[in-house]
Amino acid sequence: MINQPQLHAPGSLTEHRAPKLLQYLFLLYIFVKPFYVFESGSFQPGDFIFVACFLVFLYYSGSDVLIHSKFDYILIVFVMFVFIVNFVYFSLYRESEFVLSTLYYIFNLALVLVARRLLLDKSFLRRLFWTCRICLYLQILIYFLKLGKYYVDENGVTDRYLGSFNDPNQLAFYCFCVLMVMYIIEKIYDIKCRVSLIDYGAFVFILYLTASTGMLLAFMVFFVLYVLTLLASPLFEINPERKRKLLLALLGVVIVFIVSLIFSRQINAFVEKSEIFSRVLEKETLSTSTTGSEIAGNSIWQERNIDKLYIYPQYNILGAGQGYFERFWQAHSSGEIHSTLLSILFCYGIIPTFLFLYWIWANIRRTSLYFIPVFAALAVESITLLNQRQPLFWLLFMLAYTYRIMEDRRYEDAVYT
Repeated sequence: MINQPQLHAPGSLTEHRAPKLLQYLFLLYIFVKPFYVFESGSFQPGDFIFVACFLVFLYYSGSDVLIHSKFDYILIVFVMFVFIVNFVYFSLYRESEFVLSTLYYIFNLALVLVARRLLLDKSFLRRLFWTCRICLYLQILIYFLKLGKYYVDENGVTDRYLGSFNDPNQLAFYCFCVLMVMYIIEKIYDIKCRVSLIDYGAFVFILYLTASTGMLLAFMVFFVLYVLTLLASPLFEINPERKRKLLLALLGVVIVFIVSLIFSRQINAFVEKSEIFSRVLEKETLSTSTTGSEIAGNSIWQERNIDKLYIYPQYNILGAGQGYFERFWQAHSSGEIHSTLLSILFCYGIIPTFLFLYWIWANIRRTSLYFIPVFAALAVESITLLNQRQPLFWLLFMLAYTYRIMEDRRYEDAVYT
């Protein structure tokens, strides 16, 4: 007889403890993940650590359930669609890219299953917070020790900093995600971890070094919505201690704004000499046309390879598979689509895209108003960057649900022992 998973009784989450070995292996994976030794798209040292972590997860699970949330069945069905679509196109073209693309999703599904169990442990959440903080400052330390790499284009070495990654956007996205992980964990009841202005400043410094325009836009969205949330928070916040902290945070934002106004001339002069300023102007030029022109050159849709969606619209229905993009010769280039949701739509079709969005919605619905800046920024940034291969991308949505079940037990309906 198969044992049916049981729902947690109210109050049991505070007593949940994940195995220490499982915790430390997962945290070691997060710590080592930024160190890219091999070519992008291949297994990195951190990925091997996660494989060991997953095997330990299987060992501790034993005969118990592997799936600790009913939401994750949605993700399993999504990955099954990915497997089927890529298998069909692999059978037609015999290109290994289709197999590799499937393995990415299977890998991240395994990560979701492991993390779902770990995120119920508050001691793990505290360790995750500090691991993310260490990772953020480690990238800055690597920069000052001159151990990091710089991006190389057709003209040679540029001023765009890579750190321990192979791409500046990877570094910027990773640091943004670790900051957002810290931000969400901070809000969870009784965690007693706080994100400081220095942490935000550290990310801004990394953002400046990478000159990532996508992450600049994301952080601007986050900052604006964060300020608006702080302005509105005293109206709906009941807890007086939290209200006091929110007002202090708002005061800090006001001080930063006033200081930036006082030194606006010096800041403008500094920014105009930076790589990120020239890249913003370049992106603005690309955005002046959706199809390209003599003035704009290639459009931003062409530059991010999104033009495949409107040149080959039939694939948006059932999917084109994720690989062998050379077959789409009418598009601007044979590169992969650099857009999270649009890539899934073109490669796998309408139904898997709906499942992907539904899994996200299932995790973030009825959660905190304070998380709107996080997911709005992530949504904007994901328009022009491919994020679904990054583990912290999935972790952010799961943390939102962790907040929900720990903050309000009425919604504790989808986590199994």
